[in-house]
Amino acid sequence: CIELDTKERLRMLHDFYRTGEETSFNFELSKTMRKGHNFKDYICPDTVEFENDYLKIGERYARVLFLKEYASYIKDSMVTELTELNKNMMLSIDVIPIPMDEAVKEAENRRLGIETNITNWQRKQNANNNWSSIIPYDMEQQRNESKEFLDDLTTRDQRMFVSVLTMVITEDSKEKLDNLTDTIEQIAGKNLCQMGILRYQQMDGLETVLPFGVRKI
Repeated sequence: CIELDTKERLRMLHDFYRTGEETSFNFELSKTMRKGHNFKDYICPDTVEFENDYLKIGERYARVLFLKEYASYIKDSMVTELTELNKNMMLSIDVIPIPMDEAVKEAENRRLGIETNITNWQRKQNANNNWSSIIPYDMEQQRNESKEFLDDLTTRDQRMFVSVLTMVITEDSKEKLDNLTDTIEQIAGKNLCQMGILRYQQMDGLETVLPFGVRKI
């Protein structure tokens, strides 16, 4: 990993906002300041129009998607497959660590909730004189997984994180944008995940994806 300087970061944003003009990037901050110009005028698109489920950056159409449903285990190959699409896009993963005491408390509360559900189910079966009933498979699975999760935190020194995956895609037309959206949703579905479209939050989603270091989603 290498740290990008100001000019390299501005180039990255310029290439995203002004697709097709990448070779014309020749930005000198000192000259711009001397003229009294704002660097945003050089980097940003001439127009940005926001709709409920897409936006228009200059003459190009864009859409912000987010990972809506997670599988119990996500392979890193899914992110690779998404980023290997030969399209103008950005993908961002925000990772928010949870303090250990909060994580343990959350895991204990979930485990307590599962045990309560099992107890209530058994009490219901006993009320119907069904004394030899076996705990349903899904409840047993929840009990085992919650115990393993709590053991991960308390004995295996694991950490809990909240993660947000967002991506913005761009195309020449609305039809191509919809087709690309379908392709991305299929890739996620193949990995037992679900990508969703940010509705009425396209601007917040764009600010989250772009490398500004802010998280609005």
